[in-house]
Amino acid sequence: MDYLFFLVVLLVSWGIGVVGWAQIIGSIQNIRVRPNLIITIIIWGIIIAGSFFIVRFFFESKMLAWAIAMVVSFVQVFKQGKIE
Repeated sequence: MDYLFFLVVLLVSWGIGVVGWAQIIGSIQNIRVRPNLIITIIIWGIIIAGSFFIVRFFFESKMLAWAIAMVVSFVQVFKQGKIE
């Protein structure tokens, strides 16, 4: 059961990370064109921080899964080749 929770935390965190980092990086790239994208950066920053605190308080033993998922998702988004 412990491995199942680890896998669930890993997959959910990875999903949040992929979407969140893509939104943040894309917004940073286009901030000069559309200045209101700062709101998107703030919202996704809050969502990623919220996922950190949820895992920290409810699944503290699964922080490694959260960290691995966030790093992997950031590297995946960063290495897609769409960053200018």
